[in-house]
Amino acid sequence: LERNGVFVLQADRTAPDFCARAAQEASIFVEINYLAPNLPIGERLSPVIGTTFMGDSTINSNFAVGFFDTGAVRRAGVIPNGTSFTAVARSYTQFSNMMLIEGDGFMLFIDYQFSTVTDDQFKALPNITSIEYSTTCTADWCN
Repeated sequence: LERNGVFVLQADRTAPDFCARAAQEASIFVEINYLAPNLPIGERLSPVIGTTFMGDSTINSNFAVGFFDTGAVRRAGVIPNGTSFTAVARSYTQFSNMMLIEGDGFMLFIDYQFSTVTDDQFKALPNITSIEYSTTCTADWCN
């Protein structure tokens, strides 16, 4: 997968359980991107083993700006602190922190660091290019 440029292993190569982590990471990637890429949003299971990832995340900052694009050019508005959402996918662009989220009246991109999503949960999200989506914002806080 790495050889073809479709997957980048994130596991720490110096960790004592590297092989197990690498195998798990590769399995999760294949399951999400090749075996079940067409699951409807909301029915997608979290790649974080043993948990679901459905609306249990929240914005935890007063500075979480929602965007209509991964490049953070088209601004939708500041998402209120405490707003619940479901993480849908993320940008696999190098150094990108952008994550597509869906909540009450919106589907937008945010920097995941302004939310309760952990690094592991973020890394496990599917690539934004592997799903169909349409950003929207009809919530009261939208510009």
